[in-house]
Amino acid sequence: MELAGELVENPAVEEKIRQCASQLEAGSDYYSAMKDTGLFNGFYIQMIKVGTRSGRLDSVMYEISKSYEEEADLATEQMIGRFEPTVIAVLAVSVGMILLSVMLPLIGVLSAIG
Repeated sequence: MELAGELVENPAVEEKIRQCASQLEAGSDYYSAMKDTGLFNGFYIQMIKVGTRSGRLDSVMYEISKSYEEEADLATEQMIGRFEPTVIAVLAVSVGMILLSVMLPLIGVLSAIG
């Protein structure tokens, strides 16, 4: 738990990890400590409960980490999906302005010659 607290950059989550570690040191079981601190909720806390009772907590935590990773990837893809059309529009306008700034003087020079 100490290593997890050092790896986390979010102060709120870091505090929850510290609370969970102190509850574990006080003798609380893993499921109760996780539930009381609010590190996990809903379906994940039930998975932890089953994992601690069955002795397969390591595989349960691996499944939870995969699930969180998939959620993070999906959220990133959605954010990029919303941001991408805006970037394309801005770049298209920028390229158009550069093209106009080159072509308008050229047209003026060619009309003066012709």
